[in-house]
Amino acid sequence: MKEHYKGLGHIAIYTADMEQSIAFYENIGGSVFKRDGRQTPDGEKKLARVEFGGFLPELLEPPAGTLGRSVDGRSVPLP
Repeated sequence: MKEHYKGLGHIAIYTADMEQSIAFYENIGGSVFKRDGRQTPDGEKKLARVEFGGFLPELLEPPAGTLGRSVDGRSVPLP
C-alpha cells in the first residue's frame, strides 16, 4: 500500500474573538507570526497566524454575527 500522508499542512481555527484567541496562544508559549484582514460583503474577516510548537495555526474571525453554531439542526448567530 502506497503511503499518501506526508504531514500536516494547514490548521484553520475559527474564533468569535480574535484578541482572546491570540492571548490564549501567547499564554501557552505561542507568538503572533502574521496578522491580516479581508473585507467581505458581510464585513471584515480577521486573520492571524500564531507560531506554536512548530506549527502555524491560522486563526479566522468571520465578520460579526456570521459565526454560528448548531441548535436543533439550525444555524444561529452567536451573541
